[in-house]
Amino acid sequence: TLDDWMSILQNPEKMSFWIDFKNLSRENANAALDVFDLITKKYNIHDNCFIESQDIETLKIVKERNYFTILWVENLHYWKKRQLKDTIFVMNKIRSQIEELQPDAISCEYTMFPLLCDTFPEQNIHFWDTPKDYTPENVEFTKKLCENESVKVVLVDYPTADIF
Repeated sequence: TLDDWMSILQNPEKMSFWIDFKNLSRENANAALDVFDLITKKYNIHDNCFIESQDIETLKIVKERNYFTILWVENLHYWKKRQLKDTIFVMNKIRSQIEELQPDAISCEYTMFPLLCDTFPEQNIHFWDTPKDYTPENVEFTKKLCENESVKVVLVDYPTADIF
């Protein structure tokens, strides 16, 4: 369980947590957050948790519960693969979501770099780039992501954090 996992961490109150609740919805958000509140209080990590979702209404509930929010935005390549929309449509959709929610950060797969950073330089941006092989080329790309001022977190699954 999450509680079991937290119990083995040394000093969790000194860490930050990017929480990707799967299937979090308006219907179950309060019940899920009631349980999550117990864990965050037990480990004194409430102010260290960033909860991610793509559902604006769900994230509004998360915000009301005083958690940091991360708006998960769709990958442009996903939209194009489905031949649904163009780049301007997708960026405008993301812009309207940001305006409505005012999230603490936005997140997306690394393939939206540098488009997200260039389009929304005022946003804190979290990228994930997993799975990722630990190669010199990949490490260089990760470093490039981290050099952008808007990028606050890059989630990779390298065997070591000692790349910088």
